[in-house]
Amino acid sequence: MPRYWIHSAPADHDDSLNECACAGRCSDPRIETAGGKTTRLPALTPRAFCDADRGAIARALDDLPTLFVRVHMELGAARAVVGGPVVSISKSAPVPLSLAVDELIRLILSTLVSWEERVRTVARLSELDTGTSRRRRDGAVLTQAFTVLAAHLDVLLALRPV
Repeated sequence: MPRYWIHSAPADHDDSLNECACAGRCSDPRIETAGGKTTRLPALTPRAFCDADRGAIARALDDLPTLFVRVHMELGAARAVVGGPVVSISKSAPVPLSLAVDELIRLILSTLVSWEERVRTVARLSELDTGTSRRRRDGAVLTQAFTVLAAHLDVLLALRPV
């Protein structure tokens, strides 16, 4: 049964099903048996991801702000444990306790913002002001990107790889 009003259906509408993009890690696989051999195959879906995997992605996205805050809290707690005399030799910003963690945080934020920009374009939302965007604090970047991505999850999941 079509999921659209028949008079508004595009002429090139395709009702075919595709395999879930999670491939071998699909959460709702179909099992096929041929010649006595059982094979686990990705679910068939009209979207990029099956409903089970879409739900898992939505839950992971919902958990992201809490996990991001926990990483920042752990960094803060680790800084408080570091003891010894305070030595000041430069007026430059202090190096984070863990450059690897700081790099991971930057990578997460830049990935989220790149997804947000693509979703904004496809969903025809207002564009980000790049100059202003670069001066925002981590929490503001995360909050805005999370809000846009969560509200337009299906747009995000339908994006083609670049």
